[in-house]
Amino acid sequence: MTEGTGAGRPSRPKRAQVRADIVSAATSAFESAGYADTSVDAVAAAAGYTKGAVYSNFGSKPELFAEACAERLAAISADLLERVAPVLDAGGERDELVRPLAEAVVAATLDTPLRWQLLLNEFRGVALRDPAVDAAYQKLSARRVAVLVELLSSNAYLARLAPAALQRSVLVLLTLVNALALEHAAAPETVDASTVTHIVTAFFDVVLP
Repeated sequence: MTEGTGAGRPSRPKRAQVRADIVSAATSAFESAGYADTSVDAVAAAAGYTKGAVYSNFGSKPELFAEACAERLAAISADLLERVAPVLDAGGERDELVRPLAEAVVAATLDTPLRWQLLLNEFRGVALRDPAVDAAYQKLSARRVAVLVELLSSNAYLARLAPAALQRSVLVLLTLVNALALEHAAAPETVDASTVTHIVTAFFDVVLP
C-alpha cells in the first residue's frame, strides 16, 4: 500500500488512493453484509486503514455508503448508455425506436445484479427514520439523476429533449426500472420480462420526442 522513498522511508498513500481503497472495501462489505450490518471498523480493517481515516475522508457511514453506491450506479448507468446508444445512433423514425430502446433498457436492467437495488432500498428505508442518513440519501438521489442525465444528454437524439424534460424522464425511468426489476425478481411469473418490456415501451412511447 505504500512505496519506499529515496531515504528508505515509506511514503504515505495519496488521498485519492486512500479514498479508492476505502470505497472498494466498503463496496465489498456492503454487498456481503448489507447496510445495517456493515460497520466502519470492518471497512477500515478490510481497507488497511484506521477508522479515523474512514471518517476523515467520508465523515460518516451514510456518506461512505452513498459514495460506494454512487460509484456502482454510475457504472450501471454507463453500461445502460452503451446498450442504448447503438439503437439511437442507428436512426430511423421515432416509432421504430420505441420498442428497441425499451428492449435495450430492460436487458440492461435485468442483467444488473439485484444486490445494489436491494441495498438502495435498505438505505432508503433507513433514511426515512434517520435524518443523518436522509441527508446522505438526498445527495445520492440527486447524484444518480445528474449522472444519468449527463450521460444521456451526450446522445444527439436524446439531446432533443429539453433539459428539464430529460431530468424528469430520467427520474421516472430510474424509479420505474428499479421497481420492475425487484418485482420481476420476486414474482417472475406475474412480472415476466415481456411484461417489463411492455411497460417500459409504454414509457418511451410517451417521453420520446
